[in-house]
Amino acid sequence: LLRTGWFGNDTGFASGGRPRARWGRPPPRGRGQGCSMARAAAPPAAQTLVDVLTWAEIEAMLPLTATASSAHGEQSGPKLTLYRDTNGWCPFCERVWLGLREKNIPFDEVLINLYDKPQWYKDMVPTTMVPAIKFAGSGEVVWESDAILRRLDEAFPEAGPVLFREPEQLADAKLLIDRFMNASMGISYSVGNRTEAEIDAKRVTLVQAIDDLDGRLRAGGPFLLGAELSAADCMAVPMLERYGVQMPFTAAGVKLRDAGRWPGLAAWYDAMESRPSYASRVQGDAYSWTVVAPVMMRLFGGQNGTLSGPAADRADRAAQAARALLDEMVLDAEAGASAKGPAPAGSPRAEAAAKLVANHEAVVRDATSTTPKSQ
Repeated sequence: LLRTGWFGNDTGFASGGRPRARWGRPPPRGRGQGCSMARAAAPPAAQTLVDVLTWAEIEAMLPLTATASSAHGEQSGPKLTLYRDTNGWCPFCERVWLGLREKNIPFDEVLINLYDKPQWYKDMVPTTMVPAIKFAGSGEVVWESDAILRRLDEAFPEAGPVLFREPEQLADAKLLIDRFMNASMGISYSVGNRTEAEIDAKRVTLVQAIDDLDGRLRAGGPFLLGAELSAADCMAVPMLERYGVQMPFTAAGVKLRDAGRWPGLAAWYDAMESRPSYASRVQGDAYSWTVVAPVMMRLFGGQNGTLSGPAADRADRAAQAARALLDEMVLDAEAGASAKGPAPAGSPRAEAAAKLVANHEAVVRDATSTTPKSQ
């Protein structure tokens, strides 16, 4: 919930549109450094719940100091404002989001409805895309994820790790990531008109790219530049996070998180998830990435949103896996809550609960609406 836009306008975070449910927003196409408008996708079917707490009862359970504040960082007073997509799906926004949290820079955020961007944002950012940042003092505006991360190093040299260090190693790591991403095209969400033989050939190229990436991580991990997180990891994690869940359901049929096959890459995933800056807020969950996989397949590979043949079978497998994950979540919810105990005040769990309670009316409207979601 901290990642999504479900707490939207009603809490003063979003600009330009009502909050949107999380499913259905694909990553942007092409080589850009930002996100723009998404196509529509319908939400999953509503489920009947019984014996649930009322919203008033949930609110009474919140820690006394739980808040729905939009400021992030340990120090008081935001140093800048981050403009990102309403639902936390844009991979380019995720890069900057992680960089800010890793460097512990206090920031405020404004959520931009990608389907209906406000005019003031289009006037402020020449590309009109997210992410962008605006410094609190000077009013300087920076856009595109790479440029923003570099500017954070310049403006806050003492804050957190230097993201752009060891330029030669950084360039080598970026090359490996680009090679992996290029190899994944045409064998992930869409295969176009490729024959099975052509798909097999692309799979060989993809596996080789993963081998090369794994080799680098085994030689000098756990992160792409060694012991400390860098800009390379910020740039790599958004799509590796998605592919780590979704790729087994695609034509690639590859399980990236296979410690026996790719131990360096598995250790990298573990290292990323050990960092609170990533795991407590930025990282997406397995259910969301699984349930959206067939949506992505229909958006990128379907004819008017319809799949057939092997592509339809792959989408069905992803949908079935999502339903199984949801069933597990429902069955484990009570036991999990008991095992975790009350959420400590100030924790991500407490903040998420406070935001959900504060904006529950908008959440209910969005979750029960039959209108397709723009993002």
